[in-house]
Amino acid sequence: MKELLKNFLVVLIAIFLTTTFTEAAKKKKKEKDCIYCHKYEKMKDWPESERPAAFIWEDVKYPEGMFLPTSDTPKKKQGEAGGKVYNRFVKNKGSLNKYQHHMIRDMAYFEALFRRKKRRNKKLILK
Repeated sequence: MKELLKNFLVVLIAIFLTTTFTEAAKKKKKEKDCIYCHKYEKMKDWPESERPAAFIWEDVKYPEGMFLPTSDTPKKKQGEAGGKVYNRFVKNKGSLNKYQHHMIRDMAYFEALFRRKKRRNKKLILK
């Protein structure tokens, strides 16, 4: 009786493991339904006339005083924005509810930080 129960449990575990691994393999093979990633590999290869509006770069004029006068290039602005985002959302995350107006201000720095990443021409189109 014990051996029958033992064999039954071994078979049950084996079936469970094989079904789990086959489902994981199916998920890996599933491709994304990407329209543009098959045509173009990099953003610079993709003409702006064919891009959706979300993929076209727009220059933004930031308010005066948002960045230091020494931050004259977009790269320097990205670095300064990254420092402010890190300070607010990583180091001082305990004060998010206390000073909500500071959090809203720092969300503008968050946007400036990731806006620069969209600008790069060598960026691969996500597959």
